[in-house]
Parts: sequence; C-alpha cells; structure tokens
Amino acid sequence: MAFKRISCNYFENAKPIFMRKSILVGYLIYGLFQFFGCEKDLTEPVPAPDSTKPILLWQRPIEPDTVEYGASVMLLVEGDPIYATAFTAPSARLERLDAATGELVWRFDQFFWPIEAFSEGQLFPHSGGMLVHVWHRTYNLDANGNLLWGTDVSNVGSGFSVANVIEDAVYAVHYTGTPPKITNASLVRAPLATGIWDTLVTFDYLGDDYYMFIKPPALWVNPSGDSILIIRDIRILDATKGLDSRASLHAWNMRTRSFEWTRFDYDPDGKSGNEQPVVGDNKLYITGLNRVYCLDLLTGATLWEKILPRTLVSCNLVKYNNYIIVQADSGNGSWALDKNTGTIVWHNPDSEGASFGGRRLVDGVLYHTATGTRRLWAIDAATGQTLWTMNSPNRAYNKTSDAGFGFQSVYVDSVRRVLYASDRYFLMCFKLPER
Repeated sequence: MAFKRISCNYFENAKPIFMRKSILVGYLIYGLFQFFGCEKDLTEPVPAPDSTKPILLWQRPIEPDTVEYGASVMLLVEGDPIYATAFTAPSARLERLDAATGELVWRFDQFFWPIEAFSEGQLFPHSGGMLVHVWHRTYNLDANGNLLWGTDVSNVGSGFSVANVIEDAVYAVHYTGTPPKITNASLVRAPLATGIWDTLVTFDYLGDDYYMFIKPPALWVNPSGDSILIIRDIRILDATKGLDSRASLHAWNMRTRSFEWTRFDYDPDGKSGNEQPVVGDNKLYITGLNRVYCLDLLTGATLWEKILPRTLVSCNLVKYNNYIIVQADSGNGSWALDKNTGTIVWHNPDSEGASFGGRRLVDGVLYHTATGTRRLWAIDAATGQTLWTMNSPNRAYNKTSDAGFGFQSVYVDSVRRVLYASDRYFLMCFKLPER
C-alpha cells in the first residue's frame, strides 16, 4: 500500500486553527503527524535481489481475484509462453502472454467439452502453432489462438488422455469398451495439416482378464532408415481378481506395417514409466517400478538394469552427455547413471521428488518443482550439485502465504534465459542467474 508524503508546511498553514484549540492537543496532533507523515516514506524497503537465484521480472494474477488456482507454462509459441490454467470456470484455458511484459496476447477456452486441467503429453508446439489433445478430443491452434481443426471421436469410441507429436503428425490411442474393460485399442495418426485419423495397428483383448492401456509411441529410426514406433503396452488385471499388471514393449515398423519385436513382461513388477522413454544410439532407456532399463532397440534385449531405492514410474528420464538422470517420484533423491553400464555416477540425496510436469534440461542445468516443500530446484547435470532452491516470493504476504510451486510445472526459455512458473496465485517470469 502506498502512503502519500505529507509536507510539514501543512501545519504552518493550519496554525490559526490550532491556536483556537487547546495548545496541548494541537502539539500532540502535530507530533503524531511528524511521526507518521512528515517527510517520511512509509513504503517497505525492497531487499536487494540475490544474484545467485532467479530474479522476478513480472507476474500476472491467474485470475483477477487472486484466489488460489493452478496454472503451468507448457510450451512457447513464437517465443511467448503458453500458460494452461486448471480448475478455472467454465473450463481450463490456454493463454498466450507477451514474454517481455506478461500482458495477455490471446485466450482460448472454446473446447468441445469443458476441461478441468492439462498435463504433460497433452500440449505440443509445432511450426504453425500448437496441438492440444485431451482424452477423446484433439485441437490444432495457430499461433494467434485460432482453431484450425478439431476432432471428437466420442461418437465412435474413446481416447486415452495423452498423445505424442512426431514430426508433422499427432499420434494417439483410440479404444472401444468401457475402462477398465477395453476390448481393443488402436494406435492412430493424424497429419497436423488435416486432422484426419489413420489407424496404424490395433491391439485386442486376449480374454485373460488383463485389460490394455496403450501409451502413445516414441520414434526410433533404425540403421536401415525405417521409422519404428516404440509402443508401451500396460495390461491391468480385472480388479475383482486381484492386483496385478504386466508391462510389454512393441517395436512396430511403419514401412512394413509389422512388428520388429515384442518384449513381454520386461519389468517384474509389471510397471512402465508414464513419461516418454529416451531413445538414442539404437538404445531405449525406460523405467519400471523402481528400475531403470537400457534395452537394445535392434532386438529388444535388456543390456542393463539398475534398481534404485525409490519408485520411478512418474519421473521423466533425462539424457545428458553420457548420463541418464533419474529423479525419485516421492521422497528425496536423484541419480545420474552411466548410459552404457548403469553405474551410478552421482547421487543427490536432497533433491525433492514428485516433480510435477517433469524436469527441464537447459544448458546443463536441470530445473523442476517439488510437491513436498513446493520449491523450485536447479541441479547441475554434470555433478549433481544443487545450485539453488527457491520458494515463491509471494509467501511473504498474508493473502498468498500458501503460495508454492509444488503442483505446477516449470519451463525455461534458453534464448531469453528466463524461467516461467506459477505459484497457484500468479503467473511468473524470472531472470535466471548467470553461471
């Protein structure tokens, strides 16, 4: 709150009035004004910024009333951040903000059906704008927030919650049946230009009480130049018959439209990472329940596996030089593994887990949020050293004392060297410290 500076000359002008009143009362009032007003600037001093941590450049309320909401930066379009809100009426929405000022450029919430919130694997940038996929419905927006095309398959089936954009097409999974009893699931593809779906391969229920949840694929180009889709196949036992699951992998050749290999039950706990696996050098890196695997993409065979003391299903693996870096889902701990042997290269025991939206690797630094203390983290990918952690600056104020980065993702613009985050009250842009 700003206080107006009051000049003491005011009392000279008012002297005749005070003289007609009690001298004692007049001087008492004069003294109070001297103490509270005269030539005093009551604005709180702004502490000097800490150059070793991000510096706030701008912030914008998620909603005008600054009530607690969710929001995350999911991508950049033409250098501007795209924020996805959560649990805002009448639907979650997308907002493009000016990168320099935080001013609203456009807003889009005209979805076929209201959306509660967005997650990783649902929004993707492309050269003309962005692709949005949420369950049964897919939308293609241009850079100005105009809808180029939208599809809704709910009249003929359903769709899983996430997709993947590979080159100039979106890949998703459509299914029939009522979850969890899915009768078949089809991997489908639609060009970004048209949105017309083409069925690539269909997985059928085997009649064994295990029901399928097919994940959108990753791409591997084999030594012959063929595009191979790596498909995760999770089968969950009918809940009335127990708690069990199976995890399998398939390599499907897009040219021959046939399977190169299938690896059944590759994880003994029947779990497979929720995030996209890492592909490189004809190898696949993926997590199970508490294991990290390196598989030979030519054959599907396991080259090495590493058991770690934390669950790893929700973490995104990050490849950095010769390392595969993994973060615990919950509790503390991150590890860098040698990509060729699985040997632990470094271990950070303090790095907090449950990082919503995965980790971002930019210029050798891993950035993520943590749901425990709701802080931002920056970790040196080469050494595992914690460079800094940070709470929201808005926690210092009573109205936003619950501000935190825990359930929002973080995004880093490597060109402008700024970090975008939100603390459930404000959309925020920080200047990154120099290394």
